[in-house]
Amino acid sequence: MANLRTSIGKITGGGIKQHLRADLDIVPEEIDVGAYVLILGERWDYYALVADLAHNSGGDRRFAERPIQDRLPDGLARRVNRRTLKPTAQLMTNLCMPAGDGSTTNKPVPATSLPPLHAPVCLAEADDIARLFGQPDQPGCWVVGYTREQGHPVAIDMRNLVRRSVGFYGATGTGKSMIARVILSGLIRMDLAATLTIDLHNELAYDDTATDSGALIPGLKSIFPEQICTFGLGRGTLIRGHRPDRVLELGMTDIQVSDILLLADELNLTDATPTVTSALVRTYGRNWLREFLQLSRTDGQAAGSVAAWAKKAGVSVASADALWSKLQRIKRLGYVVEQPEQDSIQQMLSALQRGEHVTLSFGHFETDLDFLLVTNLIARRISQVWQQDAERYRSTQQDEPRPLVVVTEEAHKFLDRQSLGQTVFGSLARESRKSYVTTWLIDQRPSQINEEVLSQVGTRICGWLGDERDVEAALAGLPGREVLRRILASLQPNGQMLIAGWAVPTPIAVRSRWYDANYANEVRSGASE
Repeated sequence: MANLRTSIGKITGGGIKQHLRADLDIVPEEIDVGAYVLILGERWDYYALVADLAHNSGGDRRFAERPIQDRLPDGLARRVNRRTLKPTAQLMTNLCMPAGDGSTTNKPVPATSLPPLHAPVCLAEADDIARLFGQPDQPGCWVVGYTREQGHPVAIDMRNLVRRSVGFYGATGTGKSMIARVILSGLIRMDLAATLTIDLHNELAYDDTATDSGALIPGLKSIFPEQICTFGLGRGTLIRGHRPDRVLELGMTDIQVSDILLLADELNLTDATPTVTSALVRTYGRNWLREFLQLSRTDGQAAGSVAAWAKKAGVSVASADALWSKLQRIKRLGYVVEQPEQDSIQQMLSALQRGEHVTLSFGHFETDLDFLLVTNLIARRISQVWQQDAERYRSTQQDEPRPLVVVTEEAHKFLDRQSLGQTVFGSLARESRKSYVTTWLIDQRPSQINEEVLSQVGTRICGWLGDERDVEAALAGLPGREVLRRILASLQPNGQMLIAGWAVPTPIAVRSRWYDANYANEVRSGASE
């Protein structure tokens, strides 16, 4: 294998814990932090990640203080720079294969030994990247991007990806939503799981236009017209001028006390709210919200008034009156009705159980109250159904549930420290793999997500992050965080991502596959890259 490759340097020191050191025969601009190299040992070929780059002054600071071009002719100066002032690279080794093994099926194993001194260092080639991450044409693999130096395709095994939750993190404009669409469309194309995409900003279902370039951004419905079922929130809602396939309405009996308690900030609820709602449930059962809002706000002696009920139930009249007033906002929501014409939540669940792919767009309902109420209610129903199916399968070993992926943006709004105890998304993110449900969290502020949830996110796909707290949160629980931090800092602010965690054998920085009209045509034609 060594004689078929071009060496870019050789190992000159270091170790496993403090990383190997290599002297490079190339100028430092020809390689990036985060690049993959292959170290050609005698018994093993070692895969290594470039953890750091540094200049070498040859032991004499005069070389660094005064450019050698000032003292020697150009040609000779270049030769001296190449041979004497070689840059050095810190290499983090993590995987290896038997030397000379050209098989595309054998997978690398963890590296537990060191390559010999002066072992050649070569840039990883397309076959090396494919051996690590997956062949682009291999069943279940989907190309998500390309190596930054040489543009080799990087594929992810989607069957592994759907087994754990995924976090897409990055500052606004870094491309986290675009790579999420690339991976989601690959999952739909391969039909490896049912998907529910909660589209708060109405950007995913139908074609959109990029705000900076004016280029077309294809909607999932235009790529997969037969596989995608679109739901719109509220009767008469249009999504980008399109009428959705189905309408989602919530009946008042669908709303439980936990759904209301999650809205404490949005409704400005008081500490007495749990006491009042518990009394309402004791009085009216699952119809508590509808019956409560039908009470009148009249004199306390009148039958059917809020005050009369409060006195009879033994709760504070003032607290009951305040809650009744604040819950009028729920009553005025255009998608909350006393009795829906159809059980649209059940329609959504039935479609997902059949393995279909659903997008839920919010139309003009874009407040935090809408987002929290609807997403938590749907997540609760989904959790109950999939949990029952999973328990039945574990008991009978028949009818294994189809995996479900729930994709949502603005994840920190319902996975922060305050909301985690009330929202079903908290338990989904922590324990969903047990019930065949995983969550894909797209967020620009991972530091605002609860630490317990962050630790359970299996795969991280991170763009550039400016806030140090967000960087720390995005990389929480991953080995080699200092190296990953340097790689993350080296990413371009748009279109480059660091992928690490469960779904990949080793971290890698990629140029994201571009999500545009050409990409949509490739997916329609069945191409994986």
